[in-house]
Amino acid sequence: MDILRNGYPKERKDKIMLANRVGALMQYCLSSESLDDAIVVQSVVVTTTFHRGKLIESIPEIKDILDQMDSTFSRGGGWSFMNLVFDKNGVNWAEQRTADFLVALGLATGMVKFATPRNTWTFFPGSMPYLVIDSGVDAEQFVKDFVVAPEMWEFIGEARKIVT
Repeated sequence: MDILRNGYPKERKDKIMLANRVGALMQYCLSSESLDDAIVVQSVVVTTTFHRGKLIESIPEIKDILDQMDSTFSRGGGWSFMNLVFDKNGVNWAEQRTADFLVALGLATGMVKFATPRNTWTFFPGSMPYLVIDSGVDAEQFVKDFVVAPEMWEFIGEARKIVT
């Protein structure tokens, strides 16, 4: 077993780095300057406002991370959010919070979709949604065409008060 300076086995360090990449992308893409060109998404737990231009820049990185998830998410009706913490090799790469950040980035770029509406999640184990990953979509066009749902404008108004 190849132990690195921090004491983690090499394969575990790669997964920690994957989780750190998601955290860094989340931080980078957050909208903090102007909310006028914002994209607002509600993932499993968090509601997030992203900067449209930064999302477009980050599409290749988001796609690369999503491609490392299990292919079951890309087939049929998807797979439970609870399984998103494991990569395609079955290695636990993150905790649920970080996986939720990846869902938010995926929703904002059109590469992740919920398989069913939010009001049906209580019927699933742990009341967790099923997700479908499609990293083959035209994510750049999706981000350019993204229209904020009317109910999210209230959230943007509250966020604007915090930012200013």
